[in-house]
Amino acid sequence: MPRLEEDQARRALNVQWNLAEDYTRPLPRRVQKIFDRDRPLPPEDHFFYQNGLLGILQAHHDMDRLSAYVSYLLEEVSEGGVFVRMMAYPLEKGAGERLVASRPVFEHYRKRYWQDRLDQFRRIAPADEIELLDMAHGQRVLGQVPKINPLTLRLLNDLEALSDLSTPDFIEGMQKVLKTNFHFNPTLKQKDKLKEKVLAPEKANHKREPLDFITDEEVFRQMNVVSAEFNENIFLDQSEKSYDGKDPSSASVQPKSEVRQFMEKNYGPPILDPREESQILKEAAQGIHKDQHFLMTRGFFFDSQEIREALDQMEEDPVPEESLYWHPELNKEGGDSLSYRQRLMRRARIDNEAYIRDNHRQVHRAITILTEKLRSAIKDEVAQGTIYEDHGRLDGAIVWRTPVLSDNKVFFNPSQDEPGELIVDILLDSSASQLDRKERVATQAYILVQALQRVKIPFRVTSFQSQQGYTILKLFHDYGDRTDPHEVLSYFPDAANRDGFALRLVKAGMMRRGQAKNVLIVLSDGKPLDQRVGINVHSFDPRKSYKEERAIQDSAEQVRLIRADRVAVFGLFTGLEEDLAAAKKIYGHGLAYIKDIDRFAEIVAGLLQDQIRELR
Repeated sequence: MPRLEEDQARRALNVQWNLAEDYTRPLPRRVQKIFDRDRPLPPEDHFFYQNGLLGILQAHHDMDRLSAYVSYLLEEVSEGGVFVRMMAYPLEKGAGERLVASRPVFEHYRKRYWQDRLDQFRRIAPADEIELLDMAHGQRVLGQVPKINPLTLRLLNDLEALSDLSTPDFIEGMQKVLKTNFHFNPTLKQKDKLKEKVLAPEKANHKREPLDFITDEEVFRQMNVVSAEFNENIFLDQSEKSYDGKDPSSASVQPKSEVRQFMEKNYGPPILDPREESQILKEAAQGIHKDQHFLMTRGFFFDSQEIREALDQMEEDPVPEESLYWHPELNKEGGDSLSYRQRLMRRARIDNEAYIRDNHRQVHRAITILTEKLRSAIKDEVAQGTIYEDHGRLDGAIVWRTPVLSDNKVFFNPSQDEPGELIVDILLDSSASQLDRKERVATQAYILVQALQRVKIPFRVTSFQSQQGYTILKLFHDYGDRTDPHEVLSYFPDAANRDGFALRLVKAGMMRRGQAKNVLIVLSDGKPLDQRVGINVHSFDPRKSYKEERAIQDSAEQVRLIRADRVAVFGLFTGLEEDLAAAKKIYGHGLAYIKDIDRFAEIVAGLLQDQIRELR
């Protein structure tokens, strides 16, 4: 270990030992895992609080038992890593409050830590339930009211209620919380082993000596628990299902119809009849997507006049620019008739409309440029595809060839390569990771829609997001619709994104006509991620989570299959630089990274023209 790292580690131990009043041993690494996070804060910025917290934790808890319990969850329980990280909330609450009470200077360090943590979520929305709970717990520490759904809030309340318990009572309390909120069903024999190895009282002659603790191997040897899975109650926010405090472990898993009701209530009624939906699902739900479902909806309608009035009011009385989910005026908007998620959707529409209004000159210029470029690209393609014969429709531009060259082939038949036979699909990644750039994504879609309408190219615009085994497709504009282009500004990022399944669904419903040329444009952050899938069924296997290389390869494969079916596909990258390499794997040569609205029209038109030529 480099000298600098050794000094830093020694300083950390000194802070921990000083607060623990025990210089005999370091904190077990298993216990430190409780506070591990996917997006950690820089340790140097919060050195004293993080190590002071670990020190006070050692002073008030039995580290051997905590370490054994962590090992038990990690090695024996499906989703055990998630449960281990949930232990952080009661432990931080209890230890943090004791730390502040004994060392008042740490109140500043604690508040600064959670303020920086919340700032992370303002930049990039919580990606999973742990980050959502982190956000809510931090809001409470800072005296704010958490903005999460009632059932997730109930879970946080259950966890934080364990903050003042002794170690054995804390572990027993965690078991009850897991049984109450998750499908967590240890057998009687397994409960006895847990009690014997983790919950049993200390032996009378036990002395606390350096590194003398119950080993993980001793715990593992006789422990075995059936898989623990998330109960979908965690995610069914605004559900009308009552909570009676009964242990749900013996109840059957909620039927899919209840999940479907939740989707329709929160995202909108279906627009496909059951037979159409079944046919599309049969074609799309294959391979790693075989257990998936989908809902196609037009969402909820917001009155354009009312939106304009809200915009005018915002201009007169500007509100602070904050992230969508915790806007201070959110609950005042839309009245009691809108659900919480509908108010979020309405707020997103207002934000997107405001962005268009604030940048109207750039947007109008981009629409004009793209319209002309499209007209030119289509005209060139039609001209190159025209076949002249000695009968049909006379082309006045070449009629001179008959008297001059004795060429009677100055007639053409209207081919299926005319402008109206170019068919475009636009697919918008509407996952929560797009939250901080929602206005930019919505604006790019708006420019495309305006230009396509002006050149009379049939097109369809759909967004997608995924949760609880469902992919929600929101249809903004269908082929041949005469809808207001502003409807696409109801774009609302939320939940996860199962890109491969969404691509299969869009292809299954794609309009194919004769020799028409189909083009699919995907606005995506290049980061497919759906870890929640299957968590409400007993067959859930965490290794099958749709993420990282597995999700990237699947999405890339779907793009290849669609291209093989003579559909031009290209992606407009809307994500972070760090995810650009993944997007390149998915879309290959058909990828564009556009940061500037002024260049949007030029680049998109160029890509579109190239893709059209590839389809000849």
